[in-house]
Amino acid sequence: KLQFSNSQKFKNLVVANEEQARTLESLRSKYNGLDLRVYYFANDTILGEKRLNAEIMKIQVVDAKGNVLAEM
Repeated sequence: KLQFSNSQKFKNLVVANEEQARTLESLRSKYNGLDLRVYYFANDTILGEKRLNAEIMKIQVVDAKGNVLAEM
């Protein structure tokens, strides 16, 4: 089980650039593939349990070609 200690900080992904926001919305509405890359640091495990506690460092929304459309 993977748990994030700071997930509330990344609850909403705000896209400040209006052009990027329109591109994201266009791709989403056409059901084009978007990937979410989550970069995290594993900071704790509990002995005897199958659990990993981690801290999110960065989140990216990426299109099918690998272009980063949004980042937080």
